[in-house]
Amino acid sequence: GSAFGLFSSRSGARVFLTVVGIAAVLGMLWMMKKARPDQRALHWALALVAGGAIGLLAGLAAILFAR
Repeated sequence: GSAFGLFSSRSGARVFLTVVGIAAVLGMLWMMKKARPDQRALHWALALVAGGAIGLLAGLAAILFAR
């Protein structure tokens, strides 16, 4: 979240950070799929972090499309 604020003045930074955010969420989903069923703590941790990243991306999309 803070990266969007820090790099907001740079051209193309929002697009780059959005792509990185999407890649991170996809990576977490892949890790969840690969994790063993008995690794419940890992599933919860990845789900919470992925949820936060998705919320950040949704907020950024709302700001970009509101303009």
